[in-house]
Amino acid sequence: MSIIIAHLDDLGMLQTCVETVARLSGPSFEVILVDNGSHDGTAEWAARCRPDIRLIRNTENLGFAPAANQGARIARGRYLLFLNDDTTVPPDLLERLVAPLEADPTIGSCQPKIFWMGRPGELDSLGEFPTWTGFLQHDGHRGRDVGTDPRAVVEIFSPKGACLLVRRDVFERVGGFDDAFFAYCEETDLAWRIQLAGFRIVLVPGAGMEHRVGHTTTRTLPFSVIQFHSHKNRFAMYLKNLGGPLLCYVLLVNGTLTAALAAAALLCGKLGRAGAIGRAWWWNVRHLAATWRKRRIVQRQIRRRSDRQILQPFLRPATWDRAWRGGLLWYVKAEEKRS
Repeated sequence: MSIIIAHLDDLGMLQTCVETVARLSGPSFEVILVDNGSHDGTAEWAARCRPDIRLIRNTENLGFAPAANQGARIARGRYLLFLNDDTTVPPDLLERLVAPLEADPTIGSCQPKIFWMGRPGELDSLGEFPTWTGFLQHDGHRGRDVGTDPRAVVEIFSPKGACLLVRRDVFERVGGFDDAFFAYCEETDLAWRIQLAGFRIVLVPGAGMEHRVGHTTTRTLPFSVIQFHSHKNRFAMYLKNLGGPLLCYVLLVNGTLTAALAAAALLCGKLGRAGAIGRAWWWNVRHLAATWRKRRIVQRQIRRRSDRQILQPFLRPATWDRAWRGGLLWYVKAEEKRS
């Protein structure tokens, strides 16, 4: 087992995460820490206090996806656990997550129940799911945990990257994370390719952990930059993974809704976030040739299942009320400054 943690500043938060990782039971594991250009003494602390950690030190912030790939390239385990540095894990996490994959070779990846740190019983994610709008939905987000049968796994469309376990051979087979994504949608893009290759992805209800939601990105990136990467990567993900007819539909519907977000932002004087959407579109235009080369690999070498087989079982409704309150109003009212 290889546990890969990408980190950017806030050494205290990282130390808390690593302390809980050190208490993990079950399968033997190594810890690979990818320091994304921190200025908080991370590398010095790791060398002095945790020589057992395998350290990769970058001189700048490469983003989550490239850092995670760096860790995966030197990993020695049969399984890769990608773990955010703003998480804490219980001692039995590994054995609970690995058990379903050991029992069923058709499962390629999984996640535990992810709880919101500091809010007892409140969920962050039970997995990601597609909607007819082209935007993704986190099941359970900000809801209460009502309990489920801990012995049964639940199929999901995509795990959340805060705690994502994947078979190493499957990860390598589908090409790992897309380095061009930097951050946001990278785990969904990976999960899509895993399913295209014929593997299932599950939630393991008997496993749980805590996540300090948004701590790293909102602390280091302005809202408009986050939105640029989110929109950029979502369009690129669809260009790579969807078949032709459905791709046209999703680009039309999601493009129209995204344009509405940009127009609303402009009307409200939020020029930065309107510009973020424009830059996201322009990025995809400029990189269309590279994205299309990746698409050919996905469609010709990885795809083993149809869009209907992958998407139909997981499609979630997207109500207009939710789109208005959780989409449009949130987009124009969210604070731009770093937290």
